Amino acid sequence: MDAGDILVQERIPLKGDETSGELASIASRIGARLLIDILETYRDGVPQGIPQREEQASYCHLLRKEDGLINWEEDAGKISRMIRAYLPWPRAYTLYRSRELYLLKGGVIPRNGNQGEIISDTLAQPDHPPKPGVVMGIDKRYGILIHTGRGYLYVEELQLKSKKSMNWRSFLNGQRDILGCRLGG
Repeated sequence: MDAGDILVQERIPLKGDETSGELASIASRIGARLLIDILETYRDGVPQGIPQREEQASYCHLLRKEDGLINWEEDAGKISRMIRAYLPWPRAYTLYRSRELYLLKGGVIPRNGNQGEIISDTLAQPDHPPKPGVVMGIDKRYGILIHTGRGYLYVEELQLKSKKSMNWRSFLNGQRDILGCRLGG
């Protein structure tokens, strides 16, 4: 999809919490400006390009809706990146009571540096390890806490299919039975 010499480029500094939609917006504004700049250089002749290095190229298949399905066996960091990568489309999702539940904003629960324990106000500590995908509780600072294959994911914003997106507190007001539920197929 991309070939030929590089005529102009600009680095975009990242914070690490951007979604693909936010990056597309930033890149489109920068790209429009750079396009005008490079077109103006054609008045003085054809600009000299820099050849692309094929050995550094990466490839990606076209995204499908199924790519957004969360595998709770994965680690919390990967699922967190998936939430950001698939927003606005196809959106990261799981099943909750046989309905699609989209996770729109969240991250990895930080660990306490001394004991490696989960920082939480209300996380239940079971006697045996929970299964991946189990909604463990809530944390007033982070939101809904979900056990993954490695670590805990917090969810701040979510949306049931055909409903409005909402913050975790509003969601819990109407879906109290999600606590203790195992998400997924």
